[in-house]
Amino acid sequence: MEANTAEKLLPLRVRNGEWVRPPKRYGALLAEMARRGVNKSDLAEIIGRSFAYVSQRFNRDGDWSISDVKRMAAALEIPKADWLDYFFED
Repeated sequence: MEANTAEKLLPLRVRNGEWVRPPKRYGALLAEMARRGVNKSDLAEIIGRSFAYVSQRFNRDGDWSISDVKRMAAALEIPKADWLDYFFED
């Protein structure tokens, strides 16, 4: 892929000389949201935050607060034992 083409598809990273997309952040959370028909705007309303705040979290700009996690987990019925899989990353 040529650089000018890749620039149009940001965010991309170069790995071993190839342009690749980073893995989705919070993939399990996004999957659960999709199963329940909850979009990012809905999620923002659920946790009492702006859409921009929610988008920033999914775009690797900050982490969820504990109060955010508690509200999302309650709304999406995610057991506490599974929080690490849904809301936190290495």
